[in-house]
Amino acid sequence: MDDFTGWPATRIGAEVTAGRSRAIEILEAHLARIDELNPRLAAITSRCDEQAHRDAAAIDAAVARGEPVGPLAGVPVTVKETTDVHGLATTHGLRAFAGRVAEADAPPVDLLRRAGAVVLGHTNMPTLTLTGMHPRSELFGDTVNPWDSGVTPGGSSGGDAVAVAAGMTALGLGNDSGGSTRLPAQLCGVTGLKPTPGRFPADHRIGTADPTPASALFPVDGPIARGVPDLRAVFEILAVADPRDPRAVPAPTAGPDLPRAVGIVRDPGGHGVDPAIAEAVEIAAGALAEAGYEIGEVDPPMLDEALEVYTGMVLTEFAGIGRRSAPWWAPKPPATSSSTSPSIRHWISLGTSTAPRGT
Repeated sequence: MDDFTGWPATRIGAEVTAGRSRAIEILEAHLARIDELNPRLAAITSRCDEQAHRDAAAIDAAVARGEPVGPLAGVPVTVKETTDVHGLATTHGLRAFAGRVAEADAPPVDLLRRAGAVVLGHTNMPTLTLTGMHPRSELFGDTVNPWDSGVTPGGSSGGDAVAVAAGMTALGLGNDSGGSTRLPAQLCGVTGLKPTPGRFPADHRIGTADPTPASALFPVDGPIARGVPDLRAVFEILAVADPRDPRAVPAPTAGPDLPRAVGIVRDPGGHGVDPAIAEAVEIAAGALAEAGYEIGEVDPPMLDEALEVYTGMVLTEFAGIGRRSAPWWAPKPPATSSSTSPSIRHWISLGTSTAPRGT
């Protein structure tokens, strides 16, 4: 029997579309994998098995009738706890949001469904993304790295990276402000992408409030997958305009051929680099040179200044959260959640105490 849980998304979509595999078989294999591994890994926080079965059955029926199905037909996908999935609570890992059930899919989830993907559920993250770069939330606890329980899987989209690496899903939909898809992908041995802001339509409101300036500017939804071809396939699906997000720009996804040249950054900002990282960069540069790329050394300008601006904007908003006894993002918090979580207050205090002057 084929191990569907090891297939890349592009293969699943092609096999289901051609009728060589059934979406329901793909789904059942991944749900069995979740049943087996998630109790230990704690990557998937909520599931929508009934809806997933209905969606998979509808795809198989469409294929049987000879009707067109999307390029991700039957592909299982998980979604970070920050992003609305119809019928599931968008908790951000926060107790005050345990009952905030989404009435509709967020734009990228809707687009993935239209392409044939089958949504399995939500995945873990740090509470409100504020509590460090490890997926520990006050609602769901710690997510475990599938390769070594003694090290972190990274964050903040760590739940999706673990789910993909462990074969519980073929795709994860995370988001990234300062590495939140790329870091867990690296630490779990899979691939992640942070697109350019404005590439994918999104909805980054927390609760019913409009997004704050930093929330509108920095987080970008992006896929986590088993390989680069899968990232490319998802990019083609999500890089469209959408009336729900006027920031999304309908730019072409392909352009003229570019020179085969790569810039290597050996010491970003001049702060020193760990020898293991320096060695890995040199190995990558050598592989690219062997593949025919021209290798040059570059030094991105004003990295420290850019980090200061970024940190100042983000921590200014976090400090505002910390000063409120009742979180602004929860219009009607439960009576037992009348104050900001102690762990959140700790991280806000730590960040603002070490922030650049003037933030």
